Amino acid sequence: MAAGTRIPREPEKFAPYMDSTDNLQLSTDTATNQPFYKDWGWTQAQSAQWTAYRKQSDALFVVYSNKKLSNTENKEAIRILIDTVEKYDHDPIMGNHLLDRIALSGSVNDCTTFKVKRGTPLVLKTADKAGPLPGALIPVITVRENTEGEHKLAVRNPKTPKSRAIPKGMKFCKVYRYIGTAAPTNISQYQFIVNAKRGLAISEFAALGLNANVKLWAWYIARYESTKGVLGNASAALKVGILLQDESTVT
Repeated sequence: MAAGTRIPREPEKFAPYMDSTDNLQLSTDTATNQPFYKDWGWTQAQSAQWTAYRKQSDALFVVYSNKKLSNTENKEAIRILIDTVEKYDHDPIMGNHLLDRIALSGSVNDCTTFKVKRGTPLVLKTADKAGPLPGALIPVITVRENTEGEHKLAVRNPKTPKSRAIPKGMKFCKVYRYIGTAAPTNISQYQFIVNAKRGLAISEFAALGLNANVKLWAWYIARYESTKGVLGNASAALKVGILLQDESTVT
């Protein structure tokens, strides 16, 4: 989808678009415990500017929707605001490529809300680049050892499976965990536990106070984070049984 068509041009569509996208970018991603805008690699200043545009849109649309107040001057003000938002996003000089960053690292829901096609952003051409981005690169996570009270996990770049190194431009390979008797129903249920080091991650259970008499499982996902803080897509989930010492047998 070409730049300039993703942000609606009609005031009736632009106003709700700004409302829904601003609400999303300010919401907290429970998987990372941070606002979604940080997941996408937006800065705090970019987030604040998006909110400022949303507030301008809300104020202008109130007048625009009132046929008694609506006039040519107000319609022109909305058109100028839409142009300004588009320019802020992708202009060759001042562009921030905010929507491109969502296309690269956002979830399906993120991309739907922002009306971008997942994984197919425009090429960044300005000095304000996001740096190397995860894009479609997804780690592979496997269990190396399953011992009492601990899982040792191996995390690899699928393009170089024999190497422990993370891809160039990536800073971390983040590992998330969910513990339960049944699989999680939403990615938000996973909690971050550790950054893999040299392709290895340790998941410990001793301090969690889990009931050894209940059969529990751990589900894991991993995702890359770039040197600029952009998070990639999550890996396929790995399910591993948890081995705990039955305290009732301890003498």
